[in-house]
Amino acid sequence: MELTSVLMDYRLIVWDFDGTIVKLNVDWNKVKEEILKNYSDLLSGKELSSINKMIYEIRKYTSDKKVFNIIERYESASGDY
Repeated sequence: MELTSVLMDYRLIVWDFDGTIVKLNVDWNKVKEEILKNYSDLLSGKELSSINKMIYEIRKYTSDKKVFNIIERYESASGDY
């Protein structure tokens, strides 16, 4: 099941990228690098200190949900949830 199809069932999603709720063994810097690589055209020149800001910027310009697949892949590989 794709993360994007799961997201359609929820009205609110809490992103916990700073580990306040759950600690994931995810290399968030690698996630950011891959997102920047895949969406460099949409993100160049933007102030992007967090993955949340990256997602916000991407979603302003496209309905492409590939960014969620990138995050899901790294979370799945961490084996922590």
